[in-house]
Amino acid sequence: MNSTPIPLMLKSLQNLFGLISLLITLSPSASAVEWGGSQSLRASALQIETARNEDGTLVLFYLKPTHEVAFTKQVAPNSSEWTPAIDLEIYGNQIAVSQHADGRLELFVIGTLANVITRATQSALNSNTWGPEQDLDIYGRQLASVVGPDGEIALLYLCLLYTSDA
Repeated sequence: MNSTPIPLMLKSLQNLFGLISLLITLSPSASAVEWGGSQSLRASALQIETARNEDGTLVLFYLKPTHEVAFTKQVAPNSSEWTPAIDLEIYGNQIAVSQHADGRLELFVIGTLANVITRATQSALNSNTWGPEQDLDIYGRQLASVVGPDGEIALLYLCLLYTSDA
């Protein structure tokens, strides 16, 4: 009897990644919601997150198959053209992004080393440069961020729990 062990199949599933594509919507003033054609950004990703710059351009953050965080943004609001990808030299297993009350973006990352959560802040409004990655001294396995009505960013994360079977 010849069979493939299940652990090998599961391991191969962990290495799957997708091709980033966009699905463009029509104006919200249209009488019915219709979707435009899709467009490939010619990049592969393990995860994607979106945000909007203060100037109205969309920003797409993504984890490359190497776990490096990169981003691209529209060249102008509502444009179908996107800038070349910019690598942030930050590596992670998951990302989340929110916008500060002043318009700058905040990126949160669960790192590849011990699941430590870090953050990086956009240097200036609409900028392609970011401040240094800062360790938040917390650990997690999943995260999300949201902006409250007062403009404060809340970071929600699942803590790592260790149990002993002894």
